[in-house]
Amino acid sequence: MLKIKLVILITILLVADTIAQNKNEFISDQGVVITYKLDLLLNGKRKDKYKLTIKTINPMETDLFYAVKLHKNDQRKWIPSVVPMERSFAKIKVKNSLGWFGDGVPLIGDKTNIRLENDYILFKLEKDKEYSYDLFFKVKSNSKPIINNSFLKYLLIKDKFDLEFNSKMIDGKYMSSCDAILIDLHFRNSKKKGDYLVQVVNGKEYVWLRRNIATFTREDDSEYWLTFDKRKMRFSYSSPDGTICKWNKEYI
Repeated sequence: MLKIKLVILITILLVADTIAQNKNEFISDQGVVITYKLDLLLNGKRKDKYKLTIKTINPMETDLFYAVKLHKNDQRKWIPSVVPMERSFAKIKVKNSLGWFGDGVPLIGDKTNIRLENDYILFKLEKDKEYSYDLFFKVKSNSKPIINNSFLKYLLIKDKFDLEFNSKMIDGKYMSSCDAILIDLHFRNSKKKGDYLVQVVNGKEYVWLRRNIATFTREDDSEYWLTFDKRKMRFSYSSPDGTICKWNKEYI
């Protein structure tokens, strides 16, 4: 009777140990959770075949983003790289697989249309969305697969990135803190002027030329300055006489 109990106890411990080994997780500094599960499909004389099931979830209270470099294709259009590794935020790899260069899975989020300065675009991990990936691989018979993970890119909230200036971001009506003046502002680009703004107020039109990432000066008088705060979506206006105003975008 004692032997039977001992056998049952050992069996339970072995099953528990197998379950613990077959389901593991990695957690990024930002809290993104990657879990994986191993299923043995074939126990051969020389090779064992496995299925690796990977799931990723972003449990944070907001979407998380990472930047991917853009490249020009044959049609001169800017697109993300076709190489999966360059579009991924992490990679799961089987270190002892029998593939030529080892087997692995690049983990890729959802492409957005949000452009950054310096020719990057954002990919995102949507809040509470589950991303699934499968990988089939082989190892030497009776060898335990060795799984590791590398986080390749920082995952951040959108406000932490230097978003590209474009018409969608800029165009609209702005209320000036000076005398509550309503201003129409539009983003433009040309070969001659580069990036510039067109301001319409009280029937008059002014052109503002871009000087650096966030600063514009008026075309007819460079002593007038506009500085854009992307996080607050507003401009700071200053004139030669020392007048300083805030132009806040109106969402009508």
